[in-house]
Amino acid sequence: MRANKRRLHRIEGILREEEGLTAEDVELILSVLPTEYSDAVRRELLKMADQERANGNIIQPARCYGKVKERSGLRGATLDSVLKMMPPESGEKLLAKLALR
Repeated sequence: MRANKRRLHRIEGILREEEGLTAEDVELILSVLPTEYSDAVRRELLKMADQERANGNIIQPARCYGKVKERSGLRGATLDSVLKMMPPESGEKLLAKLALR
């Protein structure tokens, strides 16, 4: 149980802190995780967003409409750190989905 909690905290940390990850990248990562992990991470991220809004910080995931699609940050060192914290079977699914993209 503790290992799962630590893994969840690492997933939340990476998704929250990594610069350059687009909303599509985050959705892709969450889509390959087991349901209980992805649901827990989404709840925690929503809780953090609510706290930020309560503090007066406005979070705008899509700042501009009609802009050229942002470049994915899910490559190189960021991809390596994401793959390290994921369960191995989820990492394989993520790499397969990235290959299709």
